[in-house]
Amino acid sequence: MKKAFKFIVSGGLAACTKLVVFLILFSVFHFWYLLASGIAFAISVVVGFYLQKYFTFENLAEGETHKQAIIFIFVSGLNLLVNIGVMYGFVTILRWNEIMSQVLTIGIIACWNFFMYQTFVFKERVSN
Repeated sequence: MKKAFKFIVSGGLAACTKLVVFLILFSVFHFWYLLASGIAFAISVVVGFYLQKYFTFENLAEGETHKQAIIFIFVSGLNLLVNIGVMYGFVTILRWNEIMSQVLTIGIIACWNFFMYQTFVFKERVSN
């Protein structure tokens, strides 16, 4: 439960980062919603990696950081594709509001991420 709570806090901070960047790019600078979403997503990946590694999973093994970052970026790349696809579906096909669509997309990706991070990225290694 503690790890799940920390995941929610860390993910929430990364999601807030993403949402704020998206809102600024879309609402203030009038970027195309998919471009704004992609840029916001990339920035939130950096924030999310450090929060998940050090706060949520308390993974202080520095020797693993490079490998973890590569896997994290790969998972994030998949997330970016899902993010863009879902946003396109919600906004262009279903004609939903862009901001509501981004919030809902964040929730969908968060559920997938907990499983991926715990299972593949920050899993505890058994040493011999």
